[in-house]
Amino acid sequence: MPQRNILQKGKNCWRIARASRSSVLIDGASYFSTLKTVLEKARHSIFILAWDIDSQLRLTRGEKGETQDKPFVQFLNDLVTRKKELQVYILAWDFAILFALEREWLPIYKLDWKTHQRIDFQLDGKQPIGGSHHQKVVVVDDSIAFAGGIDLCKARWDTPEHRLDDPRRVESDGKQSPPFHDVQMMVEGDAARVLGDLARNRWARATERKISFLEYPQENLWPEGIKADFEDVDVGISLTQPAFGEIQETRQVESLYRDAILTAHHYIYIENQYFTSNAIGEALIQKLEEKNGPEVLLVLPKKTIGWLEQNTMDVLRYRLLKRVRTADRYGKLRVFYPALPGKGNEFLNVHAKVLIVDDLFIRVGSSNLSNHSMGLDTECDLAIEGVESKRLQTGIIGVRNRLLGGHLGVDPEKVRQVFETKGSLISTIESLQGNSRTFHHLNEQVPDTIDREIPDSAVIDPERPIEPEGLVNFFIPKEQIKPASRLGLRFAFLLSFILALGAAWIWTPLGNLINGEQIAQWLEMVHQTRFVYIVVPGLFMLASVIGIPITFLMVGTLLVFGTFEGFLYSWVGCLIGSAVSYQVGHFMGRDLFRKFGGKKINQLSQWFARRGIIAVATVRIVPVAPFTVINMVAGASHIRFSDYMLGTLIGLTPGLMALAIGVDRIIYAVRNPSPMTFAILGMVIVVIGFAAWGVRSWALKKREEKV
Repeated sequence: MPQRNILQKGKNCWRIARASRSSVLIDGASYFSTLKTVLEKARHSIFILAWDIDSQLRLTRGEKGETQDKPFVQFLNDLVTRKKELQVYILAWDFAILFALEREWLPIYKLDWKTHQRIDFQLDGKQPIGGSHHQKVVVVDDSIAFAGGIDLCKARWDTPEHRLDDPRRVESDGKQSPPFHDVQMMVEGDAARVLGDLARNRWARATERKISFLEYPQENLWPEGIKADFEDVDVGISLTQPAFGEIQETRQVESLYRDAILTAHHYIYIENQYFTSNAIGEALIQKLEEKNGPEVLLVLPKKTIGWLEQNTMDVLRYRLLKRVRTADRYGKLRVFYPALPGKGNEFLNVHAKVLIVDDLFIRVGSSNLSNHSMGLDTECDLAIEGVESKRLQTGIIGVRNRLLGGHLGVDPEKVRQVFETKGSLISTIESLQGNSRTFHHLNEQVPDTIDREIPDSAVIDPERPIEPEGLVNFFIPKEQIKPASRLGLRFAFLLSFILALGAAWIWTPLGNLINGEQIAQWLEMVHQTRFVYIVVPGLFMLASVIGIPITFLMVGTLLVFGTFEGFLYSWVGCLIGSAVSYQVGHFMGRDLFRKFGGKKINQLSQWFARRGIIAVATVRIVPVAPFTVINMVAGASHIRFSDYMLGTLIGLTPGLMALAIGVDRIIYAVRNPSPMTFAILGMVIVVIGFAAWGVRSWALKKREEKV
């Protein structure tokens, strides 16, 4: 087999740095306990980069689930109180409202305001629309660092046994999380310092406050009892960074995946939460089409967790797997999910992001095999090559055997023995299957009705930010857009007028006439009349047609009528407003399309008949244009009215529920005044203010780019 070096700085790596020691930590219990030991040795600095973080997380847990550790926020407080030189910096993604009900409320209050002054917690919103900060990195004293797929949040702790009824997986809210598998890598030495540079760079961009690197005497922070899988090894650090402002796009994660896969000779072993990346799918297809190509083993969850992901990402996975299986001309592909012992068909939630190639290459990181991770989310992966070192190859083989042994319910040594006999990873797995812990073939099907309605990956799982004009291109393909006529000018004028009105309500003195406070006063007057059931929906209908920001009206309605009644009025009003403005767009656009579309209009109608519901639900959950514009473009595009309304119902409800809960908390603070409730109320106002500022800045930037 020819020798090859995969890691190349600037092409598929941001940096390549030496690690004096490195170890792969399998599952949350191992990572959290190791992290706690290292944190307790910290003297100068701790950096945490997170997609999510929970102040109540317990790093270690008693055998019977009893509390053995303080909540994470208290653990950090005690740590900095004891160590006078220690500074903690925590940077978490300023997450989208889509995740609001899954996350801890008011993290700044719990992790910044209530904590020691040397614990600095910030939310990082410097990310394009649709993307997330997905890096999971911890750096301690620039001496030891961790990176991989595990966040410091709930539902991540588990042991390699993955017992279904393990009481230790009960979280602070009293709920038991399902079995969870993930992997983190620990590095010591220069590689840790480079990850510290990554953290400082992110911190400077997010906060506009620079933290200088201070070199301290190196101390041995390596935890006792943790065996190093690798010693004196070069570690490649690969990033995904979307273009944002002055920051250029970085796609090293994607390049490294492709380069590693395309060099494979014997086998490619992958564990991942998702499998929707077109680029990675094409690389695997290329290898499967080779007559003497490598075995390809994919270890995925049987299905993702949550209704939304199962009806979006799992559908995209199903489509990509069909393509990959079609390319498997020589029978070298296996797609498995890890099964667990239980009464039913229990399975393990695979959240790991691991790639091993030919016993010569291993990578552990935060990146999913999704388009998002290739170009839209920030990611950080660590990789090690063993091409020139039998010692490093032995380390890679050891990690591979530990992973397979855990999934198959056998000792890693048994995996090693069988593999040496068989010489094939597929044969090894098939020889060891059949235990209570085992692999099952992943043959999950997607009903045709759902498959037809889900849009392609460019909408559900994009590689780059979705621009506002992308909505029009999504609803109306470019080939359907013809030169303007009188009807076309009418339609264009109407949309321009709506956009102008929407901007005017926000950025001109007109907003002083119709704003949240004014609307609340009007609604209070309406509340006293017996025509309230007619007037309130009528206001939503009017706002939907003339472009008044619908959020103003929803907030005012919730404040005046209360959480439950206000939610019902807003919900019904938005549906009525959507229906009416849809009909306006339908009327304005129907003749235009009929005149210029010809026979193609039937094809367009059929296209929306297949994808209309999910298309509308998607833009309701992640709006890419004002409410009124979405409604009218949909009407003009001939989405079937029933599909449009059902999509609106599905997509509108979660966001409105989240808004109702938030407003309810504000009302509670006003009616129950205390330092605590007013602190929470002040935080809500600050968050809303920052959100409004962010949206305004983004819109101004986009407007300038088009001038």
